[in-house]
Amino acid sequence: MQQGDFWQAASSLRTAIQLEPSLGGAHNDLGVLMEALGNPSEALGCYRMALAADPGHAEARRNLGSLMVQLDLARALSRATLAL
Repeated sequence: MQQGDFWQAASSLRTAIQLEPSLGGAHNDLGVLMEALGNPSEALGCYRMALAADPGHAEARRNLGSLMVQLDLARALSRATLAL
């Protein structure tokens, strides 16, 4: 991920998760990648899986909350635009 190859990083994280589904940090990191790659719905699922694996994972909780606020704001702006 640090080298900028996000698709390879996502593939590696998916492999790690398949081998050990309880890795909350891997689910969270995959969520961050999915968000960066423009897939917010998959990112939401990853953050939720991170919290299911590790309910105390503060970063996953923050990421989930932040993404939910962004999506709610986007929906509200879309509705407001349609109303014009």
